[in-house]
Amino acid sequence: MKILINGASSGLGRYLSQYYNSKGHNLICVGKNKSKIMSLKRKMSSKNLFFSGDLSRDKILSKLKKNMLKIKKIDAVIHCMGGGFGIKDDLLSKFF
Repeated sequence: MKILINGASSGLGRYLSQYYNSKGHNLICVGKNKSKIMSLKRKMSSKNLFFSGDLSRDKILSKLKKNMLKIKKIDAVIHCMGGGFGIKDDLLSKFF
């Protein structure tokens, strides 16, 4: 199964990334903090994809969308991005 996990830098998103990695799933781990995403990358399978950037910025979101178009199918999306960033609309709506 291929899973996109948003908020993978820390907290629940990081935990779920490690958990699903241990179960052999293919992951796309997205997080705001580049050093934390790179730390996660070093601990996980090389088959996974990693993306860092602030998704509240349109330029970063467009870059992620462009990369996501290369992936044929995503089976599940886990959205663990924390609140309080001033983001008012659903980020997923910008992809579809």
